[in-house]
Amino acid sequence: MKIVVTGATGFLGESLSLMLLQAGHEVRILSRNTAKARTTLGLPVRYFAWKNFYEFPPVEAFEGADVIVHLMGESVADKRWTPEVKEEIYNSRIVSTANIIKLITKHNISLRAFIGGSAVGYYGNRNDEKLTESSKSGEDFLAKVCVDWENEVNKLPPAVRKVALRTGLVLGRGQGLMEKLEFPASFNLLGTIGNGQHYMSWIHVDDWVRAAFETITNEKLSGAFNLCAPEPKTNSELTNEFLSTINKWQGPPLPEFVVKIRFGEMSKALVASQRAYPQRLLEEGFKFLYPNLKMAFNNIYSLPINEKVFIQRQWFKSDKENVFRFFSDAHNLEKITPPFLNFKIKNLSNSKIQEGALIDYELKLHGLPIKWQTKILNWNPPHQFIDDQLKGPYARWYHQHSFEELCGGTLMEDKIYYKLPMAPLGQLIAGSFVLKDIKKIFSYRKKYLEENPPC
Repeated sequence: MKIVVTGATGFLGESLSLMLLQAGHEVRILSRNTAKARTTLGLPVRYFAWKNFYEFPPVEAFEGADVIVHLMGESVADKRWTPEVKEEIYNSRIVSTANIIKLITKHNISLRAFIGGSAVGYYGNRNDEKLTESSKSGEDFLAKVCVDWENEVNKLPPAVRKVALRTGLVLGRGQGLMEKLEFPASFNLLGTIGNGQHYMSWIHVDDWVRAAFETITNEKLSGAFNLCAPEPKTNSELTNEFLSTINKWQGPPLPEFVVKIRFGEMSKALVASQRAYPQRLLEEGFKFLYPNLKMAFNNIYSLPINEKVFIQRQWFKSDKENVFRFFSDAHNLEKITPPFLNFKIKNLSNSKIQEGALIDYELKLHGLPIKWQTKILNWNPPHQFIDDQLKGPYARWYHQHSFEELCGGTLMEDKIYYKLPMAPLGQLIAGSFVLKDIKKIFSYRKKYLEENPPC
């Protein structure tokens, strides 16, 4: 199918777009900044610019499209809810949806399905009431946003299949809710919000992507679906399970009056209780990979909390053997490394890279000379290899290179697990600077490879 995705550069949209490509679908991305989207995603999709959601998106993006997956919307948790911020939260969802629908109606685009975003905030603050898709809506601001968002989609003709993804709190390492919890937890400062008795409907990111994918590809599915695990937990239970998983102590609770002073009206959303249950997903036979919180956290935090993860993908119109051969040649490292690092290989223990090979090199970072030794692990041509730092500036640097056949070419994924010395204090002091350096280095690398692709 030809699928148009908005919000694809976000936490969820990126993973969903990749799964759609892996399943053989054509994906088109609508983004305010197509250059940034290309850099962020690195996927073989078509990019279209939609800079202002108050205007119509480009019709070219929808020509021949079968499905629209509309996930875009201003974050509800990044800023204090001033009247202007609330207007952006609302309009970025409802007005953008209206303009998409007006456009496809005007140009008589025969759409098969419209998959729209929503949230369990649809139900409002409901204490410990068990909520299913048939439960009534709430009356607060976020409930109104969700209700109006879903109603806008329902203006499409009856022939168009419509789905509302009522998403809970999505759990993923360094992303969304967990990004905000990881830092205080590292210093044993994470406590409950208020008495911690409000329910939080959560879902592992992998299960969210699988569930969303099912609603896109299964033409029998329509209507609202609660995208949350079958075991909602209170804030206290979620906090305790998280801290137990990462072996940290619980900090003092954050009083509700402090939350209200700090966040204003948004504080109501932070303590709202939604005990949502994925009744329709379960009725359709959906199997959760992570049905309970313990399984979810054990997967997400299989590595220590102080280890950070950086991921970058890049697609090449070349076969996997050629791409693997290029990246497994140590001397090509000098070509794809920024000149300001003055990167030089000093010694290679074997004539070619293979399992157990040692590579010694030198570089300069911010004028400081650095000696680095890495060992090659999991040598599995042309699928994967790992370089593991034995000596160097990091407490840990574990770089996994993966290669996958995709869309007639090869998708390469760099996944780096790194830890700074003296973490978490080292992360507090230098974490943002180190991440900026890593992004700068890999941005150069991506640009070089776009201009000089392996062939």
